[in-house]
Amino acid sequence: MAPNQWLNPQNGVNYQVAVQTPQILIDSFDAMMRTPVTGGGGLPPGSQTVMPNTTQVTGNPAANTLYTTAAAPNRSLSSYANPGQQPGGTQLLYNLAGLQRGVSTEIVNHYNVQPVFDIYANVDRRDLGGVRGDIEKILEQMRPHLPKGVRLDLGGQAETMQSSFIRLGVGMVFAVMLVYLLMVVNFQSWEDPFIILMALPGAFAGVLWMLFITQTTFNVPSLMGAIMSVGVATANSILLVTFANDERIVGKDVREAALSAGFTRLRPVCMTALAMLLGMLPMALSLGEGGEQNAPLGRAVIGGLTLATFSTLFLSFRLFIRICGRKFPSITANSSPRRNTKHWINQGKVNNMLDTGLEAGEKLLPPHEEQSLLEAPAEEKLRAEVEALRKEVEQLRKGEKKHSHKPQRPRGRTLWIVGIALLVVLAGAFFPGWLPHHAQEKELQKEAREEAQALPKINFVRVEVSGSTDTPVLPGTTEALTDAPILARADGYVVSRFVDFGDRVKKGEEMAVIAAPDLDQQVVQARAQLAQAQAALMQANANLQQGKANEELARVTADRYRNLVVRGAVARQDNDQQQTNFQALVSNVGALQQAEDAARQNVESSRANLQRLIELQGFEHVTAPFDGVVTLRNIDVGALITTGSTLLFRVAQIDRLRTYSDVPQPNAPGVAVGQVAQLTSGEFGTRQFAGHVTRTAGALDPTTRTLVTEVQVPNPQGTLQPGMFVNVSIQNERSNPPILVPGDALIVDASGAHTGVLRDVRQVPPDEQQNAQKKQAETVEGTIHLQQVSIGRDYGAATEVLAGLSRGDRVIVNPNDDMREGTKCRPL
Repeated sequence: MAPNQWLNPQNGVNYQVAVQTPQILIDSFDAMMRTPVTGGGGLPPGSQTVMPNTTQVTGNPAANTLYTTAAAPNRSLSSYANPGQQPGGTQLLYNLAGLQRGVSTEIVNHYNVQPVFDIYANVDRRDLGGVRGDIEKILEQMRPHLPKGVRLDLGGQAETMQSSFIRLGVGMVFAVMLVYLLMVVNFQSWEDPFIILMALPGAFAGVLWMLFITQTTFNVPSLMGAIMSVGVATANSILLVTFANDERIVGKDVREAALSAGFTRLRPVCMTALAMLLGMLPMALSLGEGGEQNAPLGRAVIGGLTLATFSTLFLSFRLFIRICGRKFPSITANSSPRRNTKHWINQGKVNNMLDTGLEAGEKLLPPHEEQSLLEAPAEEKLRAEVEALRKEVEQLRKGEKKHSHKPQRPRGRTLWIVGIALLVVLAGAFFPGWLPHHAQEKELQKEAREEAQALPKINFVRVEVSGSTDTPVLPGTTEALTDAPILARADGYVVSRFVDFGDRVKKGEEMAVIAAPDLDQQVVQARAQLAQAQAALMQANANLQQGKANEELARVTADRYRNLVVRGAVARQDNDQQQTNFQALVSNVGALQQAEDAARQNVESSRANLQRLIELQGFEHVTAPFDGVVTLRNIDVGALITTGSTLLFRVAQIDRLRTYSDVPQPNAPGVAVGQVAQLTSGEFGTRQFAGHVTRTAGALDPTTRTLVTEVQVPNPQGTLQPGMFVNVSIQNERSNPPILVPGDALIVDASGAHTGVLRDVRQVPPDEQQNAQKKQAETVEGTIHLQQVSIGRDYGAATEVLAGLSRGDRVIVNPNDDMREGTKCRPL
């Protein structure tokens, strides 16, 4: 992926644009490895670069006033090299990266920087506390065998439950202690708060009993319900004990006070408990959506309050008689926990006054020095009240003595009946909860035994070979069959422009006219130089002819002197002089001949220079090199043109397009010239454009291990445009197609990739005893064999197996981690 930038024209800020492939398209490893990747290390064909020492001109906005380098026929910039080697080309991720299966942790977790492995477990028809206890036993057995630096910790909901229970338990204990101390301060006694709190064991017992018979686990909501029932039970106990103490103050003994308190407070206690029970009944029945979450709270309140009410009315009653009857048989001045200081008289000392007479009563009056504080009428009124109280108490005592009788001890038969009744009640409270628990435990043990003894059930498929044709989908970019940049060959300026980008042109059609006065003057100068060279050639030729004549004359003279010297008519010196003169003229003729050849070459050179300038002058008229369409125009009238640097036009031949694809090594052997190829583009939906493989590189690129392949597609209507991204599908015929297995049938471990193959499949008759109880059909059993395989391409839902399996093998689908070599199984 190359970096993409977008410039916001409103604020001038440059933004990076990230491109992502939709996840729905990446449905397999093969699809992921086909992701096209564009390198950023070079410029792709047709990219725009600014050339040094050039003059930028205005023209086609698409040209951006820049010179565009010409791409070679096989997409190279600087040389006609393998397109796969050029930087900036599109490659498949398969060509750049490898993919192999391995074994690693699926989820990497850390706790305090240390790596940890989390093992998850769940409960099935058991409470979390019981499962936690069993797991703790297993962990204790494994801890001595752990390597150094490794430890086992139990977490999750079990840890949360344990910490919650501990905190709630500690909080409840502190709450009970705080309530006890508060009541000690309020009652000014250590025994009364103890008696009141004796209703709490009944409340906790009721909570456990109700949770047991309803098969409800002990959890945080049930603990909250226990706290609620404890509060109501404590309030009821306070009512009874307070009323019993008030009854004792008026002169009743412990037993009578307790009976009177129970009888008087029975209705309020029962009404309070019944209102709470009826209010919690819908919650306990878990009515409504999500009601099962708060059902433990309601059940705990109902059970705790039921037994707490019973404990308050009966057990606390007996405990009150026991404790208060032994320590305080009757109310005295020293034993009364409550004092009324109104009118300077302690109400608790009335009984002593009645026993000791009026003298003792008078002692209760204020001291002599304080009597002045009381008025005489008030003193007389107090004495009258004391006398009236004395008489009333004496009458009550006389009536009690007449009717008093010693309580009789219960008979043994009565005790047995009461004991048996209590046992029946306890059994009735225990068995409704124990029987379902026992039945569920037996069922779980039975299922565990059956699961341990039963053969694992597996699914399998018979593998088949894949198709004989393989159609790899490769990315490609459409290019014009011929794409030529038109550059200037004459310096000058544009005087006429006849075409623009998008226009279709014919071969030889004039596209623009360049005025080049310098070039025109160079042509005139070349013509003059040619004429001058021709004149020099004629002069050299005349000199040559003159030299030849002189040579002929010297030859004749030399011959005459040779004959005369023989006759002795002339001197020898004269003969030698004539001979030497002849040789000099021969050499002069040779020099003149070379001078003539040089003049002739100079003429040819001048003529060639003139022809070159004339041909350059012909480039003042810019014409189309072939039939095509103008894809770029970079000039306008009046633009200055520099030879070899200014791009004028770009003409592309689009009636036939080509695309280059890099075929991966596994598919390269099946690619050949003439094969059918299909091009698809997202802009045209499912429409396919047929083409053929026209040529291949014949060798793989050693860097990417790919085979550069050219595919040409007819495009007479111009539907496809150059530069479009397309998917190229090339049909390959495979002589030895691989085996195709489901994607979830592979087992990958440290030793490599395996598949579970079912072997030794046979029919097994059912057990006779079981068949007698229940008619069963014959079952199929087999043996698991772990076969090592070599993996090919991965299509997501299916994977190619290159070696290790044969057609028709029974391959196990979705095997679990417990599968081992030689394990017996029951195929479905």
